[in-house]
Parts: sequence; C-alpha cells; structure tokens
Amino acid sequence: MVFLKQALCSLLIICAINTCAQQINVREYGAKGDGISNDYLALKKVVDKINKNKKGEVYFPPGNYFIDEYHNNDNISDLAFKDCNGLKIYGANAVISLKGNFNRSITKKSAKHSFSSMSAIIPFMINNCKNVTIENLEINGNVDKMTRDKGVVETGGYLIYISESENVTLKNLFLHHAQTDGLVIRGTKKPSFNIKASNVISSYNARQGMSIGYLTDGYFTNCKFINTGFSSGNYGNHAPSAGVDIEPSTGDSLKVKNVTFEGCEFSNNLGSQFVVSRPKLTQGIQLKNCVIDSKNSKSMYTLILAAKNILIANCEIKCGKGNIYTTWNGMPDGDVRIINSTIESSARGIVADASIQSKGISIENNTMKFTGNILTSYFPYLQNANVRFLNNRIFIPSKTWGVRKIQSLVQRAQQSSGNIFYSEDEKKMPKVSYQGVKIVNDN
Repeated sequence: MVFLKQALCSLLIICAINTCAQQINVREYGAKGDGISNDYLALKKVVDKINKNKKGEVYFPPGNYFIDEYHNNDNISDLAFKDCNGLKIYGANAVISLKGNFNRSITKKSAKHSFSSMSAIIPFMINNCKNVTIENLEINGNVDKMTRDKGVVETGGYLIYISESENVTLKNLFLHHAQTDGLVIRGTKKPSFNIKASNVISSYNARQGMSIGYLTDGYFTNCKFINTGFSSGNYGNHAPSAGVDIEPSTGDSLKVKNVTFEGCEFSNNLGSQFVVSRPKLTQGIQLKNCVIDSKNSKSMYTLILAAKNILIANCEIKCGKGNIYTTWNGMPDGDVRIINSTIESSARGIVADASIQSKGISIENNTMKFTGNILTSYFPYLQNANVRFLNNRIFIPSKTWGVRKIQSLVQRAQQSSGNIFYSEDEKKMPKVSYQGVKIVNDN
C-alpha cells in the first residue's frame, strides 16, 4: 500500500512537471471541425489557455477546422502562442482552413505602393517559445478564393510564423495557398534557434514557400518548397515568388547561420527556386542531395548563391531558362562551392560576374549540359578572378553553336583544370576562352 501511494505521488509529480494537465482537445473548447462552422473563437480560447499555463498540448481530431475571420477590424487577432516552454500542436487527418473569399481593397496609398489593412489571419504564430512541436496538420490559406485591388502589396497572411523561438520541430505538414508565405522564421531582438523540419510541403503560396530572416541552426530534411506564385484563382502572386528566400535585414551582425537542406525539393516556383543574397548577414548554408527544377519558371535566377560558406553538393539542378548565380549585384565577399552535381540550362548555366568581389567560387566534379536550341551567350559564363573550375564535364551540342566561335567563358579564373568540354560530335569540341586565367590544364 505504501509502495502504491509512493508510485501515485511520483506520477502526480511527473504530470505536474510535464503537460499532463494541459492536454487540450480543441473539440472540448467548442471547435466543430465540420468545415462550415466558424471555429475561430474556440481556437482563440485554446490559445489563451495555453498562454496562461505557458505550456501544453493542442490536439486537432479528424476534421476541417474553418476560421471564418480575417483582419478587417480591431477585434480580430492572429492565433499567437507566446512565451511557452513545452508546446505541442498536432492533429490526425485534420485541416485548418482559413477564410479566403474576401477582397483586399486599398486602404492606404504611398508614392510607390498601395496597402490594404485586410489580410488573412495567421493560424499559428509562435513567439518567444521553447521546445515546440507542430506535426501532422494541413493548413489551407484559400488564397485561390481571394481577390485584391490592383497594386495591393503583401501584408501578413502567413500560415506558420516563428519568431525568437528555439528548439522547434515541424513534421508532416502540408502548407498551401497562403496569401503570402507558407512558413516564416524570424526574430526581432534575437534570432530563432535550432529549427528542425521534416516532411514539410509548402506549395501554391502567393509569395514564398518559406522566408528565413533570423535563424541560427536550421535543419530541413525531405521538405518540398514548390509551386510558389501559382496560387490559382484571381489573386495572382507577390514577388519574389521563390521556393525559399533567406532574407535577413540589414545590419552588421550575422542574422542567419548554419542552415542545411538535405533531400529537399525546390521546383516549379514562379520566381527563383532558392535565394540567399546577403553575404555579410548569412553564413553556413548547405543544400545536399536536393532537387532543384525551374520547370515553368520564367525567371533567369534559378539559384542566387551569395553567402559566406555556401555549399551545393550532390544536387540535381534543372535551370530551364535560368542560371545559377554565384555572385549577386552589390553584395560582395560571398564564397560558394558547387560539387558533384548535375546542372542543365538553356542559358548560361553558371554565372560568376567579374565586377563583384568574391572570397572564392569553387565549381568541382559537376556534369553540365546545355539544353537550349541555340547558344546565344556562353555556357558557362565565368569571369570572376576567384573562380576554381576543376574536373567538370561540359556538354554543348554542336548543332546549337550557330556561328559562334567561342562557346564557353572561363576567364580571369585562378585555375581551370581537369575539365572536359565536348559535344555529340567527336570532331567538334567546344572552344573556351581562358583569357587571364592563371592556371589552365584542361583536357
């Protein structure tokens, strides 16, 4: 009997320390999950309860939880979890569906922009929280049902917004048709820290698959950032319509550091597939074993790679009409390494601008193929003084050369060695300009 009492006391202590008393089924707070009823107030009560306890679990049983509200007056707020330590949000065949059938009309104009105070709410805002898990949910922003006055710029409307939070795990999420971004990771006074995502699909969003503003240590595995800008309906898209955009604000200290994407897909985004463009604020970016495919994109900028210590390794890259940019306008001092990847392009393939200072550009052991009908420029287009171009295979069909006497530029580089330039005709080898290269030892 004494042993049973001790065991019971121990169990009660463990429950008190953990979240036993804070497990919440949203149905118990009035959520219907029938896809018709407005579940906003019920979910707001759940958020208030969690914030009061500073921890807890939120469970969405099977159903479609419709939030029939949007920002159009002062009484509507985002569903914001604040200052929690130990928060789990999860579902089972559950969909959170946002109101989308409204018009974002102009409420304010400046010299250059038109603004609207009307926007979709953010269903999951995580502010200054620790040890958070969000998993097994679908979130539908319904932007395909939305309209806007001509020229109205983006405002809010994210599906998951993480700010100044640490140890966050995202698993098995389907984020789609957001008014702006499927996922945003930021901070104000400090970066978010240790964000891990696996099997997250962010698709058909109007502005971005994911935006990263402030993050130290991020790891994304088997995620898809696809179809951005192709949101259907009449709403259209917001620039830059990229799969992922790492976009820290200006400042002197590092804002984004050590972010890895492994086994991820960036494809069919209207703008760039992946962008990092501020070397002074970004360090340690890796894409490993990823698929990058421009498909229907009309953008020239398939990949923009301007950061300190960025690695692209073992990736399959189909640029379509676009290119890989190893330097970026007005953003000096980046360094990039592209290795063991396959690269296809009907344009220049890889561009290294001569006018932008770089710490180093290493392009090694890649297979490159020109896929256009006619070569109108050079493939690749390398003119930066800090390029090392080593052991690559470059295929340019002779039928695409036209009257061009030079097919490839590898100019001013530190070294070009072990590369093989070839066509389908063994008697016609592409000609390369090595003007100003310090060491040339190509086959």
